[in-house]
Amino acid sequence: MPTTATRAWARPVVAVLGLIYLVLGGAGFFVPQTAYSAGHDTSRAVWLFSSSTVLKIVHLALGLLGLLAALIVALAGSRAEPAG
Repeated sequence: MPTTATRAWARPVVAVLGLIYLVLGGAGFFVPQTAYSAGHDTSRAVWLFSSSTVLKIVHLALGLLGLLAALIVALAGSRAEPAG
């Protein structure tokens, strides 16, 4: 089982990935409107990939779960460390 020292890199990585998913999920709700006003095909909002409302919600949920997981691990780690 990995020790706390070997897992120290995981919390910031999960937090950054969670933030990326959260930003992508939130931005996905605005891309089709701006792309439509510019005359682009909104069925392919992000390059070659299609974008649906369900996918945007999944990105938001994964982002929130990632940030929540990083926060819970940080809080649990701060309580487990001795004060003196």
